[in-house]
Amino acid sequence: MNELLHTTVIVLSFRSDVAVAHTGSVGEDCRSLTRRRRNLGERAVLQVASSSFEQRLRADVLKLLYSNWQKLRRGRLAPARSDIDPTQINTVLPHMGLLDVETAPRRYRIRMMGSNIVSWYGCDVSGRYLDEIDFGDTGKSILDVLNEVVDQATPAYMSGAYIKHDGRRIRFERLFLPLCNESGEIDKLITASAILPDCNPILGNCLLRREED
Repeated sequence: MNELLHTTVIVLSFRSDVAVAHTGSVGEDCRSLTRRRRNLGERAVLQVASSSFEQRLRADVLKLLYSNWQKLRRGRLAPARSDIDPTQINTVLPHMGLLDVETAPRRYRIRMMGSNIVSWYGCDVSGRYLDEIDFGDTGKSILDVLNEVVDQATPAYMSGAYIKHDGRRIRFERLFLPLCNESGEIDKLITASAILPDCNPILGNCLLRREED
């Protein structure tokens, strides 16, 4: 019953039209990103082809969210938040997070965090910024990857392990996907996280390198 109630709260939170206040222009117009990506040159984060990217996803919840996101793109660089129907990804909700992309300076505010992530992390950090969260020594690399997701409007996969300040070892895989607002700007990221079993190798971080639409 408690799990069902929490899932209902997540759905309502995800569909809420109450926006967090931002200053300035958020992200970058999706329509200009294809042109910009031609001039990016070498990136700090590995870029891989679509088939290789999909093969890295181990957890079913990551595969489902990625498949749903791709289906909703419909030829665009990223779907809109309004395109996503939480009832189509019920099993993902406890593993899912939603981040607001703020600018001047670029920061990521946690709008919503699923119940499994709360249990895994040890507390609910909704409303806080990612740069305030204990990710051990992996915090900077997470922010670097997210900046690439926003700048290139492309998905990112992360896997790794870190030790929290309380001594717990976290072995994880994460998926980050960009979302556009009505103006075509990347203003939110949808994410899913799962425990990475010891039997699965840690593959590190990568971005999807996809053909230009």
